Amino acid sequence: MPGLRANLDVSAFHSVLEDAIDLAEGAPPQLVNRSGVRARGVEGELSLQVLAELHVVGHLAYVETEIRDSAERLRNRPKWRGGGKLQWQASPDLTASVSLLTVGQVFDSAIPTGDLVLAAHTTVNLAVTYRLAENLRLLAAIENLLDEDYEEAIGTPSPGLVLRTGASMRF
Repeated sequence: MPGLRANLDVSAFHSVLEDAIDLAEGAPPQLVNRSGVRARGVEGELSLQVLAELHVVGHLAYVETEIRDSAERLRNRPKWRGGGKLQWQASPDLTASVSLLTVGQVFDSAIPTGDLVLAAHTTVNLAVTYRLAENLRLLAAIENLLDEDYEEAIGTPSPGLVLRTGASMRF
């Protein structure tokens, strides 16, 4: 395809955090020292400039975490996370985008519920930016367009469909 530009970034990692501090559920919950936490995985991003005014990005990450010398699991760490974004530069002053984010199952724990695995979820967002002047931009966005019902942590339900507006000015 003439004019197609592509960029692929892939990273593999293995990291160990010594003397980590974690929250241990219990009565009462308390901060505890962990001798070490290990995280390893791979993440990648593919970016395509399909046309001068059309840009597509996809990303995917897989991460495994564990607490050294313990059978306990870290909370709020999804193994899988991925998504994409389609951005259209309709004119020099108008940009529109649609993005999708999928987050895999997440282990969490709370005193009233004990250990739970929160369901995977997918959100879709729309955004439009309009440049009124060289230093002034207006933004309108619809977040969670499909009104997905999910929790990122126990007891914190998604706010549902959200309309957000704003302005930015550079000095």
